[in-house]
Amino acid sequence: MASFNTQHLDSEIFNEFIEEFDEHHKLVKDAISQLNANPEDYEKINQLVRSSHTVKGDLAMQGMSDLSAIFKGCEMVLREVDDRTFAYSIDLGKMLLVIFMYAKAFLKRCQIQSQIQYNEKLWATISLELNQVKRVRDLQRPQHINRVITLLTKKPTKPSEKTMTESQSLPIVREKKLSWWKAFLERFKK
Repeated sequence: MASFNTQHLDSEIFNEFIEEFDEHHKLVKDAISQLNANPEDYEKINQLVRSSHTVKGDLAMQGMSDLSAIFKGCEMVLREVDDRTFAYSIDLGKMLLVIFMYAKAFLKRCQIQSQIQYNEKLWATISLELNQVKRVRDLQRPQHINRVITLLTKKPTKPSEKTMTESQSLPIVREKKLSWWKAFLERFKK
């Protein structure tokens, strides 16, 4: 486990960053919703590239290089789609939503706590899988996309596997008392 210390962050700048991140998250959700209906809308794909690029840079400026590397991987994959090297897929959209939601949960924890623990190995594995999405053949690509989704959405079975503490996981799961995956899907149906 690694940790990130938020005490060095300027709270005003960090709060502005959180607001900007939320705006990009909303843009990404809207773009993905539209891309699921029309996968060849390259203006929306370009919007995803720009949002991933901006978030990547903002995270790096906040000193969150491990999380920034994940968004660098997203940006690289999306540039390949934008260059028409491979096609957009609904699973790719799901993967981006999961990454943005995971990052949002982490950033919210940063607003509350001064020392945040995270699974550095998990983040490195996600970055590696994103690089594989870019490099592999079309038939292998869905495996790597689904692996990223699984890594970020699986419910930890052992305390050592936790990526967030139970109280810091998505609150919608406990409130509705549904399985984690059902709650995750419900969140995007709205």
